[in-house]
Amino acid sequence: MEQMFKVVAEVEHYKNFVPYCKQSNVTSRTHDHLRANLVVGFPPLVESYTSSVKLTPPNLVKSVCTEGKLFNHLLTIW
Repeated sequence: MEQMFKVVAEVEHYKNFVPYCKQSNVTSRTHDHLRANLVVGFPPLVESYTSSVKLTPPNLVKSVCTEGKLFNHLLTIW
């Protein structure tokens, strides 16, 4: 569980292994929350958005899209 939490919580590395993730930049981080700007897609469809991510080690990562044009609602829970 701890290993999976660590992989999912390190949003800044998504661009290295998540399919279609072009950029992943963490703009702020505390022990239980982070904000990240992400760019996903494949040409010609590319979308950038901001995620607000709640971190509850070692068993919860909850991400909500807060700024984006493509998604009306995007919620990811690990």
